[in-house]
Order: sequence, then C-alpha cells, then structure tokens
Amino acid sequence: MIELVDWLKKQYGFKQVEFINEAVILTDQGRKRIRSWSDSSLLDWHIKWRDNCIQTPLVLCDRMIRTKEEEASAKWRDQWITLHDELEEPYPQLGHEQAWGVLFGLMITNGIQTKGEQAVRSPADQKVEWKDDHWNPILLNGLRQDIQTHMRKYHKEALERIKKAKALSVKVSHIKKPVLDPIHTAKQARCIYDVLIWQGTNEEPELGYHSLRSFLLQWHKENGTNSLRDLIHSMGQTEGFTKDQALLLLQECLEPYEWASAANALMSNRSEREIEEKLTQMTLEWDAAKHLVVILARWIDEQKKVVT
Repeated sequence: MIELVDWLKKQYGFKQVEFINEAVILTDQGRKRIRSWSDSSLLDWHIKWRDNCIQTPLVLCDRMIRTKEEEASAKWRDQWITLHDELEEPYPQLGHEQAWGVLFGLMITNGIQTKGEQAVRSPADQKVEWKDDHWNPILLNGLRQDIQTHMRKYHKEALERIKKAKALSVKVSHIKKPVLDPIHTAKQARCIYDVLIWQGTNEEPELGYHSLRSFLLQWHKENGTNSLRDLIHSMGQTEGFTKDQALLLLQECLEPYEWASAANALMSNRSEREIEEKLTQMTLEWDAAKHLVVILARWIDEQKKVVT
C-alpha cells in the first residue's frame, strides 16, 4: 500500500494520499476513485466514452484525471490505473428530467457512432428463448386457485407481448443498436454546482437497451408517469434518440422479462410462498412496463405526426 501511495504521488503530483478504502483515496486535491484495468482495449473504449458523453453546462462524465504527463491512465505492475473525482452529493431526479434526458441522448449518440471492435456483452438475462412451452402448466396443480389464475393470465399476456416484440424486431432489424456503458442505478449520477456528473463503470459495454429499460422502469416507480414522460421527451430532443432508436427501445420493453422470473420460480419447484412473492413482484413490474410501452408508443406517434 505504501508503494502504491508513493506511485500515485509521483504520477499525479499529489502531496498527500490517504486510502479511505481500497477504491477511494483522499488527496490534497480532494477525494478520488481508483479504477484498475487489465484490458487495454476496454480501457480505451471507456476513455473515449467519458470524453464524448459531455454537454456543458448540463452534463459531464467522471473523466479520467490526467497524470503529470497528461495521460488518461498509467501502468501499475500488470494493470492500468485511472483516477476519477469522487463526488458524494446525488443528482436530483424529479424536476430535472431535462439533464437526465440529455445524458441518455448523449450516451445513445455516442453508442451509435461507436465502432464494433471493442468487447460487447449481452446480459445473461437479456437472451431468453421464448417458447409457448416455456413453462409447464401441469406444475400449477396443487397451488392455490388464485395463483393458478394469475399464472395463466400472465402467461397468455406474455405470449401476446412476445408476438408483438418479434414483429417489431423484424421491422427494426436494419437499425443500428447503440453500444452503451451499463446503466445500473440513479445513484451513479452525482451533483456539483447543479451539473450532472455521471459515474461510469469499468465493465464491458453492452449492445442495446436492456439496462436503460430497467432504469426507466425504476424511474417510473420512483417519480411517476408524468416525470417519465418528461424524461423521454427530453431524450427525444437530442440527436441520438430518434424515432428509430425509440422503436428499438420499444421492442426491448415489450419483451416479458418479468414473466420469466415468475415462470422460472414455478419450474424450479419453489415453495408456494416464494411463487406468490415472485407473482407480486412481477405484477408491479408488469404494470410499469405497460406504462413505459404506452408512453414510448405515444411519443413515437407524435414524431410521425411531426414528420407528416
């Protein structure tokens, strides 16, 4: 640890370095987060991503702090080290939909322009093989009647959503999906002087809208329908979030991921209580997904009217 402290002082010109934990240090220039990278191509992607997803004075990313030699990273033993400003104040959501929309629009714009040579992951739960026999209705036997009714009802609706998603996927198959840094939580957004500072990851980027879909569902849960509508409208004012990209997001939102969780609980022979808990969770997520689909579809229809 002492060796790393001396190395950080030498590379970045700090006079004081104190480890708060293994990932955060306190220096004479403020709190900094340390990220380590073993893959140089992944590091290069994240450097460019952070440098490009910026629109002053509304949105910035936690760019790599440059070394004394003006480098975005420095080699430490068998890996690369980057430093980032570590901010503590969260960025507000309700009433600040414009800045959030600009952020996601920038991500999408940059993600469409990104070339395909970097590693791109597909989240494990993003690739689900939907089939009519995805679950076995016989397993419902012995469960309470209300649980059986719920499972059959949502299975029927899930098949309808699958049908619509597949039809839309054919329509949008020619549209380039964006490559995005995974979006996990609104807590990644920090605030300084009323500016949104987005804290990126050091993970492999993902192709498409899976994590943004999850984020928007959580946004609806925390902030309501009107705020979600304002957020999508703000995204639509950016260069990146076009009608075509909205169709890609819509197709992702139609996929009945919530159903898979409840069906898998049943297929895994979980207890009746566990299945009931999954059903309750699924119902909330299902309703939120329907709200998101309606809002997106209306926004897309509005764009058609503008064009015509």
